[in-house]
Amino acid sequence: MWLIYHLIYKYRGLKMAKGLTDLAAAKKAGNSEVKGAGYLSHEEVGQIIASQRKQRKNKYVTGIYGLDGTAKTGIALARRTQDDIDTERPLYLFDFDKGVTPLLEEYYPDLDNGEKQFNEYGDVLTDPGIVVLDPVVRHKSGAKRAAVDPEATIQQTMSMLFYIQEEGPGESAGCIMDGMNSWLKLCEGYMRQVELEIGLLEKTNQSNWHIRDDKYNQALLLAKALPCPVSYITHMKEKKKYVNVGDGKKELQVYATVPDWGSLTPGQMFQRIECTKVDTEAATEMYATVHKAKGKLHLEGSKYLVASIPHNAEQGDEEWFGFDWDIFK
Repeated sequence: MWLIYHLIYKYRGLKMAKGLTDLAAAKKAGNSEVKGAGYLSHEEVGQIIASQRKQRKNKYVTGIYGLDGTAKTGIALARRTQDDIDTERPLYLFDFDKGVTPLLEEYYPDLDNGEKQFNEYGDVLTDPGIVVLDPVVRHKSGAKRAAVDPEATIQQTMSMLFYIQEEGPGESAGCIMDGMNSWLKLCEGYMRQVELEIGLLEKTNQSNWHIRDDKYNQALLLAKALPCPVSYITHMKEKKKYVNVGDGKKELQVYATVPDWGSLTPGQMFQRIECTKVDTEAATEMYATVHKAKGKLHLEGSKYLVASIPHNAEQGDEEWFGFDWDIFK
């Protein structure tokens, strides 16, 4: 009986292999039946390969994460080179958290003869080379007025990413997706409000979460495919579980603090940087630690001082060392 099954499986395997060999030969010959099945001819694939080999390769796809106030956005902005500034290449910054304005007004103002410039409302004008994108769309009427419209926001986010992609290689200094935790939550809102029509706190089947993940990953992967350096920034979240504390009682305790982004995110990155803050006797120091450096294994675990702020410091006493992105070249 074993011999019969063995011969059957062997026959099927040989038949499948022959079918694949015939298909490959037909494709190479440009057989119309193969093209009718949706496959490309040998010559067409060759043209695609030749085109892809000419495309500019992006070596910077970076995840930056840490607690609030640890210079995450400052490190991402330091990626812009002097050539980017001199040639006025725009750096696009998606501000999902709506938290970059104070940073840009203080450290990236639009100066005229060394003086800050202001608009008619008294707001500081910021560096025109840093283009802040606010993709969030809100309902303008009805019971949901002023609430975020997740479907329109997702459409606008993707449209903005397509705009950057269509600018082509060498036209943009980079793209920063600041607030991936907020983007993930927004995609969850789409899943609940648009697809499932359930409340924000209602439970749903595990099988439904792919709806959120699909929308989240669309932007994640499109941004990665842009012909310019890309940075994803997120905050941290606490992971909790119930533990026995004695006398038959359980207590909810934090057992880990991890980046708050989609599960597919870490594997898409070429570099990962953790931002931390340490208080010493003299100052508060901010550090960037490299936890992934694809192609640069010697950098993994490297820790760099980004900023130092003396205790009881006044404005201007802080030291900003920044981050040297050339280490990844």
